[in-house]
Amino acid sequence: MSVPGTFLYFMSDKRVKLSGARLIEGQTHEFRILKKIFAEDGDGYFVVCDLWGYKILIPERYYTNYDFVPGQILSCRVDKVNCNGRMFIEPAHPVYREGESYFFPIESRGRDRNKAGSQEPYLLVRDVLGNICKVKPVHEDLWKSPPDKLECVIYRIKKGRPYLIIKTQRH
Repeated sequence: MSVPGTFLYFMSDKRVKLSGARLIEGQTHEFRILKKIFAEDGDGYFVVCDLWGYKILIPERYYTNYDFVPGQILSCRVDKVNCNGRMFIEPAHPVYREGESYFFPIESRGRDRNKAGSQEPYLLVRDVLGNICKVKPVHEDLWKSPPDKLECVIYRIKKGRPYLIIKTQRH
């Protein structure tokens, strides 16, 4: 008898169980932090386990300000399942939610050269965890005289960093 959502493949006499087949990109699942481990290169990882016992590693370097502890239950979105079956999950941000708007203090402004060679303005804002995020104003006036705080919508959170768009520019 197999667990619902698992697939059994028979190759000659060998039986292979693919337990991760039930996790689908975009879905949110709960994971328990089992422990923290260190790789040979010194990088830290959190070993998390889903309800069916499937284990995944989460790189510590992206989530240092999340204050993870062993035994904690995380709500994680399945970001990607690659062709080898390797899964990438994104733990819920401790403060922000995708699609919601928040105020961010403006740290500085500048210009980048785009692929066409022209200059594009940007504003740098700081989130509550100290990450610096780049937002691109559509109108030059906002860049020339920015306010102290800017209201932005979080359209994506990836590797613990919010990706923002200015709320008045949202389509």
